[in-house]
Amino acid sequence: MIDRGEGPAVVLLPSDAAWQGLIHLLEPWMRVVVPEETDVAVIGEELRRLGIEEFAAVGFDEGGWVAQELALGGGVRTLVLIGTPEAPGIEALPDLPVFLLWGEDDEVVPAADGERLAGKLPGSTLALIPGCGHDVLSEAGDAIFPLVFEYLRARYLGRKHGHERGPVKIEILTSPPERP
Repeated sequence: MIDRGEGPAVVLLPSDAAWQGLIHLLEPWMRVVVPEETDVAVIGEELRRLGIEEFAAVGFDEGGWVAQELALGGGVRTLVLIGTPEAPGIEALPDLPVFLLWGEDDEVVPAADGERLAGKLPGSTLALIPGCGHDVLSEAGDAIFPLVFEYLRARYLGRKHGHERGPVKIEILTSPPERP
């Protein structure tokens, strides 16, 4: 089991080396736990042993199924599901922030399943990653890990983005700048 960092806990499911990029982003802000087990009861016991009662759950594929079951059991404060089949009883999910990420070209769990799931979870946010299949952790980790981090930073930690000094001026060019 991986257990690194301090602060509010986030649980990544399943145990997979592809999470390393996300762990690197989360660790300075949160306590990152990656259980080796996929059994909900065993994970719950491990979290209690670690003194973790509330947490964010991030699940990919079947790990997302486990994350949904954990959320249905209580303790989950924010849920991130990545290319995940829908668990039975998801309509009974407590009112909590849910971020859904899907590869637009996912043939294992099609993007239409993500859209259907988003329709069942009021207030959820769905992002489709263009040109990406099912294994978004490997195919697009560099793109999705910052999205997951930003979602957790804002919705789970409740922390502002960091532009407290005022708005940032952005200039949109409609034609190339003139050269001197």
